Amino acid sequence: MTYGMKVYEADGSVVFDTTSNLGVIHTTIATNAVNGSFTLPASAGGTTVFAGISRLYYSSTYPCFPRVTVSGRTVTWTYYRQSHQVLANVNIIIGTM
Repeated sequence: MTYGMKVYEADGSVVFDTTSNLGVIHTTIATNAVNGSFTLPASAGGTTVFAGISRLYYSSTYPCFPRVTVSGRTVTWTYYRQSHQVLANVNIIIGTM
């Protein structure tokens, strides 16, 4: 007998079981406070997702964090800095669900 968990749709189809993947982290990128992008290979499968994490404590009252966008398999980060802002170095975690 196998053990685990299965989640079903109302029609009886399996949505999740112990052999399913909930998500995969493919890479973590340090932006180094510059614009950039990263493209996942087609073999990565799933839907592209990201999370951003600030790397340092900022003494500036007005840190500038990047705007991150996803288009297909490409994650792009762009800084839109105003004169009084300090660019924030951020780690961007890129994965698929």
